[in-house]
Amino acid sequence: MILPLIKIIFGARYVQDCPTNDWLPRYMLIGGFLQICFVIILIYKPFREPFVLTAVGLAVFIWMIIASINIFVEWKPDFFLGGWRYCNKNLFYFTFFVSIAEYIICSVLIVYICTQFAYRKERDTVSLV
Repeated sequence: MILPLIKIIFGARYVQDCPTNDWLPRYMLIGGFLQICFVIILIYKPFREPFVLTAVGLAVFIWMIIASINIFVEWKPDFFLGGWRYCNKNLFYFTFFVSIAEYIICSVLIVYICTQFAYRKERDTVSLV
């Protein structure tokens, strides 16, 4: 819950500081908001419906891919204020490293979920025999 809040704060703070790619602060704002919505849906039982979880989870994933395209296309913008490809150095590097961290977290979660399903099937098969 802390990382999405930090993303929203960073996006709001640097919303005008990357004219070469104004999607970076938007990615932080919208991505943080979507992640907070996902966490609230996971915590609050009445909203925890499979369709809602799938829809919001898919939105977070798609937004992460769209943002990654914008981040990695803009690799090493001009960090000097007068440059034609100017982007705030703090915003760019924070966005870059948060994006990489999110991919690592998603990969670990996918491996965990897959192993849980595999072991559950194995236990169910063993108990039937």
